[in-house]
Amino acid sequence: PANGDAAAKAPNAEETNGMSKSNGTPTSKGTSTSKDTSHPESPANGNTRRLAVSFRRSGDLDRDMFRLRELYECIRDPRGRDQFVIQLDSKGEAVTLTFPDDLCTINERLTRELVKHFRVDVKVEE
Repeated sequence: PANGDAAAKAPNAEETNGMSKSNGTPTSKGTSTSKDTSHPESPANGNTRRLAVSFRRSGDLDRDMFRLRELYECIRDPRGRDQFVIQLDSKGEAVTLTFPDDLCTINERLTRELVKHFRVDVKVEE
């Protein structure tokens, strides 16, 4: 995909145009009202990390689009404070897709699932 929009994304079901669907109150993106203790791998100093995923294209555009969408959704669940990029590798060329407004939570479960299920190379940058 040449336009970097390969992972078409839908708005969060709970947030659309800055309003919560459940009660119509404004939502705040990027902030949390409760302390998240479910991800002990997150850096204690609050610095974000970056997940770099290397995705090898198969040559079948439909299959690659499906896999890329599934990969994107897996990385984003659960959302967090860490950044991620997906590098598309094909015939010796590479294109890097960046998602500056989309965050993830880097943890052992995620990296293990990406390697096992999607068979991609994963690197965590501090």
